[in-house]
Amino acid sequence: ILDLRVLAKVRGLPGGMAAMFINYGSIMGLSVFFSLYLQQVLGLNAFEAGMVMMTQSITQALLSPVAGRLADRFDPVRVSTLGMAGCGLSILTLTTLDAQSEVWNVVLLQASLGTGIAFFVAPNVAATLGDVPQEHMPVASGLLGCLRTLGGLMSHILMAGMLSLFLKDSSIGPENVGSFLEAMRYTLILFGSLNLLSLVFGVRRSLRRAGETRN
Repeated sequence: ILDLRVLAKVRGLPGGMAAMFINYGSIMGLSVFFSLYLQQVLGLNAFEAGMVMMTQSITQALLSPVAGRLADRFDPVRVSTLGMAGCGLSILTLTTLDAQSEVWNVVLLQASLGTGIAFFVAPNVAATLGDVPQEHMPVASGLLGCLRTLGGLMSHILMAGMLSLFLKDSSIGPENVGSFLEAMRYTLILFGSLNLLSLVFGVRRSLRRAGETRN
């Protein structure tokens, strides 16, 4: 049913799947973190927090078609690699947020993260599945979706583990805001570092495609 030999037959597929896993593993848990941060630390209500967090999705939706056109015009691996770099840098920049941060600062950083995601997702799918033979497309597409889901699961597990490590059995409140911010900061450093380390896959794929083009 699941022919894993496709991983050996399509050279760019494992790298694209690894990039998808790492990227989603570093961004999917952020929505939970920032929902708590905006409400428990900055004092916004649920509606206001949702409006701020919506900035990322709106930016991603607006720029995804642009990223898709660039991927069609240029090398999609390079576009997705730039997007992944943008994600990593945006996540690391989010570590500067604290209890005194302004809401507009959070909005700008959410927009920056949405830009990175937009320039990663569609070009990475195009680069990963572009060389897959038609007979292997269902399996390759399924594997890519599976890695996306597993990455999101890993993200939430790491986030929950960090909260448990710093907050123990306590719920988030005014008395332990400092511990929550410390947990968020260390988790963001981990997520951002993973994203930047995964650039290795993008660079390797880009060099391989450039070599194949010359040949």
